[in-house]
Amino acid sequence: MCLALVVVLLVAVPARACGPFLPDSIVERDDIILAAPKATFAKELARIEPSMPVGFKAVPPTRKGQWPRESTSENYAVQTALADDADLRQALTDRRVPEDDAAAILANYRAARMAIAEYITAFATWNVWRTWTWDKEKSSAPKPRFQPPDVPAGLPDEFAEYLRGAILYHQGSPADARVSWQKVLQLDPSQRHWRSTWAAFMLGKSLVDDDPAKAVEWLRLTRKLAKDGFADSLGLASSSIGWEARALLHMKPPRFVEAIELYVEQMSGGEPTASASLQRAVAKVLVAKDDDLTPLARNVTTRRVITAYFISRGGPWQPNPDAKARGKWLAAVEAAKVAVAEDAERFALVAYQLGEMDVAKRWLAVAPPDSVMTHWLHAKLLLRDGKLAEASEELALAAPKLPLPASLSTWPRFRDIGLGDMAGVPPEARIRGELGSLRLARGKYTEALDALLSAGDWLDSAYIAERVLTADELKTYVDALPPAALKTGNVPEECRGQLRHLLARRLARLGRFEEARAYFSPELQPGLDEYVRGLRDGNNARLAKEKQAEALWSAARVARSHGMELLGTELEPDSYIYGGSYEESRPDPAMAVGNKLVPSSPDERARVAASRIEPDKRFHYRYVAADLAWRAAAMMPDESDETANVLCVAGTWLKDRDPKAADRFYKALVTRCGKTALGKKAKTLHWFPVIAPTPRPE
Repeated sequence: MCLALVVVLLVAVPARACGPFLPDSIVERDDIILAAPKATFAKELARIEPSMPVGFKAVPPTRKGQWPRESTSENYAVQTALADDADLRQALTDRRVPEDDAAAILANYRAARMAIAEYITAFATWNVWRTWTWDKEKSSAPKPRFQPPDVPAGLPDEFAEYLRGAILYHQGSPADARVSWQKVLQLDPSQRHWRSTWAAFMLGKSLVDDDPAKAVEWLRLTRKLAKDGFADSLGLASSSIGWEARALLHMKPPRFVEAIELYVEQMSGGEPTASASLQRAVAKVLVAKDDDLTPLARNVTTRRVITAYFISRGGPWQPNPDAKARGKWLAAVEAAKVAVAEDAERFALVAYQLGEMDVAKRWLAVAPPDSVMTHWLHAKLLLRDGKLAEASEELALAAPKLPLPASLSTWPRFRDIGLGDMAGVPPEARIRGELGSLRLARGKYTEALDALLSAGDWLDSAYIAERVLTADELKTYVDALPPAALKTGNVPEECRGQLRHLLARRLARLGRFEEARAYFSPELQPGLDEYVRGLRDGNNARLAKEKQAEALWSAARVARSHGMELLGTELEPDSYIYGGSYEESRPDPAMAVGNKLVPSSPDERARVAASRIEPDKRFHYRYVAADLAWRAAAMMPDESDETANVLCVAGTWLKDRDPKAADRFYKALVTRCGKTALGKKAKTLHWFPVIAPTPRPE
């Protein structure tokens, strides 16, 4: 794209006040398990072949240093300046211009081009702030003014006339600019090798809105010139395809079929903006006054693009098309008498989205029986009939047909916040998550865990691992996992470490420290050893009470300072899954009893009750630490500074979150150690004085 800056603005979506977007639970949710599958717009487009051979490849900006300033990226305006500079350098070389003269011409030309590039960038930034920002100062900033540079002396005619046109264009005089660009094309072919495609392209681009039919002529000439051997360093032949499509959309009536076919051709040539252009083209189709979509349904390219738009819910950053639009499209497909089996499952999906289950079944009857979408939709329809086992079998057949990526770490796990297929989880993960949900509802707990882990669904995986499986069942599952180095099995490498750490903490909470140690990372093992040593010596009645108290106090401080890593629950009440920062977790499975399709079973609820955390309070390990400190203090003498310190420090662990639980430490401090400095301060304050924490021994 010549002399234009394309700004891609990723609009930050406001987060909820309590924190970031957190992952939804998928298991035991009728609403999710029955929701229509969602395709990915980009992947749907990738299966569409252009109606004609791709003759031109796109030349998008690269990630090289910008001219004249160094940077890590390159926008279209800078790409234009770089190409212009390189072309002129070669043209001067070809004309054997003396080196000193060429250097002076290049320097002056760069200054002129830089003035244009900086104006384009400033204008684009101003336009973005004016459109999107709530900052009054930025949104009300004056429009940048273009300071036209002079056309440097000594330029070859094609460069001089093209640059003169560019300057006039940005001065707001497109008609005058077109006169200069036409002069380029009037030169002898031997004198316009470098700027013929540029001039033809800008002639077409500048007329798209005012005279789209004439624009089409110039844009087609751009491709002919490139094909005839004129220089096309910017890939304007490819860009002209998209601009011609845009011109066709501006015609009255719009020529939708040709425009969409051109965008598909451009996309096949590697143009990164073609996908978004196709989204906008389909959006125009759906609001066009002409209600007859039958011609679009008959054309294989437009049919697949529009269907892709619907089944991906509008695609990235677009609103979900309404039911009326879906119904209109299905009616057009029926009227066109489309009977293409390879697309039938996608029409079935549109019908399912619309709630037309009989229509969905009719399309599935002629769909490829072994496709992912066919299996997936069959599963949904079986679920509606209450056939969980059969639905689970369909999903199990479909899941392997969607290969997992090498890494799940970048998969989105956000709630669907209305951003089309930019939100939610990818189909590869969703289908495995639904499979896990069905297996859980049927009591197949380890199989459910396996499916959810393969989906990268750590929230629901953690629920099964921590609350549903017994500790021994989980240990058996973890021990049976093949080594990550073998790259076999369904569990992603990212989840293996999390699962081992969850098991380690669960065993530690049960007091099975020796078993737990093998699953803790080497970095955490010394802390566990110190904690275990403190418990062992603190419970050793053969030791003097002073030694027992010292050991228990040491264990208490470890539990308080490293309790999350050594004892914390992955989900409620500690929420290690969120680093302890957010309390939200999956709903209590008892709340899922009302679900008709995938309710929690009595056995599952019994298992969850048996794995209940004690005490079932937020940051439960603080209470564990406080109890150890209480036992230590009980073995220590009254009116002792050391005793007062233990009572005061342990009380502060609880005072802010649970004053009632902390009260016993306050009362013991003032009654047992009232003559100590801390005891006196506590009496005066009627609560705990602020003290520096005592560091735990290393």
